[in-house]
Amino acid sequence: MADSDIQICFDAENQIRVLDVSKFKQMEALETECTAFTEKIHSFTSTVQTLVEVLDGQAKRIEFEKLRAIGISLSENLQKWMFSVVPGERLVLRLQKSVEKDSRTTNGASRTSTSV
Repeated sequence: MADSDIQICFDAENQIRVLDVSKFKQMEALETECTAFTEKIHSFTSTVQTLVEVLDGQAKRIEFEKLRAIGISLSENLQKWMFSVVPGERLVLRLQKSVEKDSRTTNGASRTSTSV
């Protein structure tokens, strides 16, 4: 840029400006618009973040309620099945479960004693 291209002006406040007055005013208007745009973007970002937090909370509540409903349904089905089984069969099932539990306990104890 040559020295002849530079225009020195005085603004309304008697400050020296290198830019033309009209260009300086355009620059100030652009700066104001950019500041407003940036503030709107920050506001939008915080709104979106709040929305995401609310949706995450709702998703967790929905998942909890879904698992709770599945658990209740399984529990009801198990109770229906247990009451529909003949009493003698229930005794057999209990004995089988206790035998399995005892065998697991015995296997666990033998494993720990052999590994020592």
